[in-house]
Amino acid sequence: MKIVFKYIFFYLVLMIQTVIAACSLTDGDYLQINQKSIGWEKIEPANAENPMLTGRRYFGMTVKNQNEIYVFGGYNGSYLNDLWKYTVSTNNWEQLIPGNAPQGRSGHSFVLMNNNKIILFGGGNGTELYLNDTWEYDISSNIWTNLQPVDPIPSARANHTMAAIADGKALLVGGNIGSNTVDNELWEYSQDENVWQLITPSDKGK
Repeated sequence: MKIVFKYIFFYLVLMIQTVIAACSLTDGDYLQINQKSIGWEKIEPANAENPMLTGRRYFGMTVKNQNEIYVFGGYNGSYLNDLWKYTVSTNNWEQLIPGNAPQGRSGHSFVLMNNNKIILFGGGNGTELYLNDTWEYDISSNIWTNLQPVDPIPSARANHTMAAIADGKALLVGGNIGSNTVDNELWEYSQDENVWQLITPSDKGK
């Protein structure tokens, strides 16, 4: 059964019995779904006086150790470049303020790799429309780095999908590339080498 939530953009984070979902509701609320009861409930942070993530959509989100949720950017009438961490065990949001942050954007990928670092790629910001820069956020040092890999790199795009795989690599596929055009290229990024490679899937077995 498929349930469509209009105007809500969210990711589900699978935990032992509970999934936390960060939603782009205009008031910044977020929801939890319990796998046993199959029902949604609104989550109120433990300390309502602490700063909280503001409402937004088309943001990047990734999860570390099933306990820390990192959110970057998105759109709420403006293109955002703020970085937040939600800790499940304490039920609290914390705004992280690293230097040299990427420009505001939405529709980007934001993927945790296997060495405590997050890779950001692309997105759009209204001015340049689509971007194809590659950034690394180091969780341990709270520092952004513009990686500036050499060509070839994926063309500028937004609303693509990227996922980490083994050995410090990630795969990127699809996205909007402009003029109502969508792309179906498959790219592999090597974090160790800071190199993008266009992958041509085999036709064998078709």
